[in-house]
Amino acid sequence: MPEEVETAIRSVFEKHDFEFSPRREGGAMVFEKKGTFMNGMVYGDWYSGGVWERVKVFHQEIEPGRTLVECDAYMVQEHDDPFFQSERKPYKTRRHLYQKLLNEVAVGLEGK
Repeated sequence: MPEEVETAIRSVFEKHDFEFSPRREGGAMVFEKKGTFMNGMVYGDWYSGGVWERVKVFHQEIEPGRTLVECDAYMVQEHDDPFFQSERKPYKTRRHLYQKLLNEVAVGLEGK
């Protein structure tokens, strides 16, 4: 079952142009994609590079046949430099975007 869940998560995020990162953080699957110009204006600063979206997706079986999938999202400056990168939580108005992705995962797993 965990393999099916990870496959469904990866499929949905990659469909929405997120790249799967081979590194895991505390068991989370990590996905990133380059942010938009507006993301850079809102979450960036004038001297750093572009802003990237990073989503850490966690899944945990809560009972046989039921898995909880949740995520934490960040806007990241200097995403490719572990020493200088800076993660910032996006504004609450963006929550619906990530919830939509999780809902797609749920739909993909229904009936499996």
